[in-house]
Amino acid sequence: MINGEPLNPDQFRLNICKPMLKKAKLQKMRIHDCGHTYASLLLQACAPLPYVKEQLGHGTIATIVDLDGNITPGANRNILDSLD
Repeated sequence: MINGEPLNPDQFRLNICKPMLKKAKLQKMRIHDCGHTYASLLLQACAPLPYVKEQLGHGTIATIVDLDGNITPGANRNILDSLD
């Protein structure tokens, strides 16, 4: 909210997100993609799943596993290699 008014999604994208991404020299992406990137970075850093759940505002840990659990490249290979 700004001045007690709900944010307009189009204005948010144009006035906040687009300049922020440009300043950070990041490619154009959706807000939703930022959440997946954040989740991926947390998971790669071995953050506890309850913490990731809270950070993303998900209702359950299962949501993280369903939506973001498959975005850690090579995770399955590392698990299989550890069995040797």
